[in-house]
Amino acid sequence: MTPLTKIHAPQAGPLRKPPPADSPLPPAETQPTALARVLSIPLLPFVALWELLKLLGRMVLAPFRWLGRAIGWVLRLCAAPFRWLFQALVYVLEFVARLVAAPLRWCWMVLSFPFRLLARGLRALGPVLHWLGRLMLAPFRLLGWILMLPVRGIAALFRGIGRVMRAIWRVICAPVRAAWRLGVRFLRFCWLVVTFPFRLVGRAIGAVVRFAARLLRTPARMVRSAISFVCRPLRALRLGLRARLRGIRAALRLRR
Repeated sequence: MTPLTKIHAPQAGPLRKPPPADSPLPPAETQPTALARVLSIPLLPFVALWELLKLLGRMVLAPFRWLGRAIGWVLRLCAAPFRWLFQALVYVLEFVARLVAAPLRWCWMVLSFPFRLLARGLRALGPVLHWLGRLMLAPFRLLGWILMLPVRGIAALFRGIGRVMRAIWRVICAPVRAAWRLGVRFLRFCWLVVTFPFRLVGRAIGAVVRFAARLLRTPARMVRSAISFVCRPLRALRLGLRARLRGIRAALRLRR
């Protein structure tokens, strides 16, 4: 035996028979592992519950699904004549509209043909008429411009006179305004100087009067308190005598 035959020669060992074609077990490569089997055990109740719920939902919804299909089939059968009638009515109306619109379109085209020709002619003659109108109005514009020349000259003269008078007024008004302000300030200063002694005397008299009032305020309060202290019993006596006299008068009236 050569080295090549030693390398490529199959190893000796027990031979494995392939699984039969009708065997229920899957091949070894597709069988789940031990970890997958361990993890599938806790999820088995939930998967079974989910499959049961899906089966119950299909069983419950099956009658409604068949009922909905039946109702839709009946409605389609009932609506088919109306749909065909509506399509026929639409076709008839379209045919009638086409029959009526064609003569109307031809009548409109025939009646509007002169007006369209006139509009095209006026559109073509528009620039010519524009320049012709400008040429016809040119003499009148020239006459108006000539007639407005003296008016414009008089307006320019008055405008110039107004500007000159405004400038003169500004030149004259500035010193007059300054002299007026200076005179007002001088008179105000003179008034302050003349009235200064009188204001001093008035302030002095006011200060004396306020000082005397402050000095006499406490004695006056004392005198007023003494007078009110004396007058309160006299007032109470007077009110009591008046009440007794009223009682005596009432008693005399009752005796009479």
